Order: sequence, then C-alpha cells, then structure tokens
Amino acid sequence: MTQPVAVKRALMGSPFEMTAWPGGPAGSAEAAILTAYAEVARVEDLITDWRDSPLERLNAAAGGPPVKVGEELFDLVEFALGVCRDSGGAFDITYASVGLLWREAFRTGVPPSDEAVDAALRLVGHWKVEMDREKGTIRLPEKGMRIGLGSIGKGYGVDRAARVLADLGLKNFFVNGAGDIRVASAPGAPRPWRIAVKNPFAADGRSAAMLELRSGGVATSGDYERYFTHGGKKYHHIIDARTGRVRSD
Repeated sequence: MTQPVAVKRALMGSPFEMTAWPGGPAGSAEAAILTAYAEVARVEDLITDWRDSPLERLNAAAGGPPVKVGEELFDLVEFALGVCRDSGGAFDITYASVGLLWREAFRTGVPPSDEAVDAALRLVGHWKVEMDREKGTIRLPEKGMRIGLGSIGKGYGVDRAARVLADLGLKNFFVNGAGDIRVASAPGAPRPWRIAVKNPFAADGRSAAMLELRSGGVATSGDYERYFTHGGKKYHHIIDARTGRVRSD
C-alpha cells in the first residue's frame, strides 16, 4: 500500500506540516512538498513585518508619498481592506500600530497601558489607506501608521502551498499552518479527511468536533495557546481593532 509523505517545517513563526500521497507526473511527493514550502517562504518574505520586506518598507514610508508595490501585495491589501469593511472594523489591518504594543507585551508579560493603547489607536483606520490600482501604489497618510497582514498571511501561505501541490499533480494532500488547514482528495479517495477541532476544556484531550472534508479549507483560532497572565488576568492574542484591546478574564 502506498504510504503518505509528511514533512514538517517552521515558517511564519509557526509550525507547518504537509502530508501528501504520491502521484502526478511531476516527481516525488516529497519534492513537491519541499517546493510548496519554498512558496510559503516566498510569501513570508513578501508580507512579514518582523524584518525588512516589501510590506515593512511600505510601513516605513507612512506619512510620505504613495509607494509603488508589486501586484501581489497590492491585491492582498485590497482584499484585506474589503474584509475590514465587511467586519465593521472589528478586523482591521491597520491595527498593527497597536499590535506592536501587544507584541512587546507578549515578550515582557506586561500589558500595555491604556494611555499607550489609546495613542496608538488614533493611527488605526482602514478607511485611511489610499489605493491606486492604475499606478500600483499604496499610501499610508499618517506617520506611524502600519499595516499588518499576519491575520491573513498564514492562510494565504497555506493556500499558495496547496496550489503548488495541485499544480505539481498531487491529488491527495493536507496542509496545516498552525490551524490554518487546506485539504484535497482525489475522486477515488476511500474517505474524506477528518479534521478534529480541539476542545480546550477537555483534560483528556478529546476534540470538540470532527469535521469531514474532501476538499477545501478550515481555520480556527482561540485564546488557549497564545496568551500570558498578569495580575491574575489572562491576555490572549486576538485583538479587537476597534478598541485596541484583548478581552481579559
């Protein structure tokens, strides 16, 4: 019986795992997976805000003239701004000025002051971002404004990896970027992929639900893995961009 190939890597600050059954004309499943990982690394180099990147150079130019960006980055920002509008601002890629405060808080274990959050919150506003498709430019009009694509970047990387695997002829595969998952099944696959949804309250590790999926994606997030406690309160990584704060219990 043909055995699947599984390869793990750390990318985008998260554990990734790709599993695939051999098949297709383009060579081994392992080679295809490694090519898919190279694509995830390329996406990370495009949109990371932890080091120099096209996105970080756009952030550095905030308050100045429009910045010419590549088509892929333009499309990603444009897509994300649509989600910002649809969510009524609960999701906002310009939250990143506040996000820097919380990034430091996770490093030190001390939440930012209300005064610091309120000051950074004045820079948040997806409606302020100026997009010019004809010129291929983006402008952040206020100095200190920042765009962060971490909220969609991992999912985009997973989608791009799945596209690479499919383009290389693989029919049965599983891509997992720390809970952002995409799967595909050949028509003759014996059963769907089974994806367990973790129950954070189950001490015995039992899942809260089991999803069966032949093709498509699943993404989950929660407050039970990335968090710190301070003063008896728990602070997690899911920020409401309208308030610049996380819920504390």
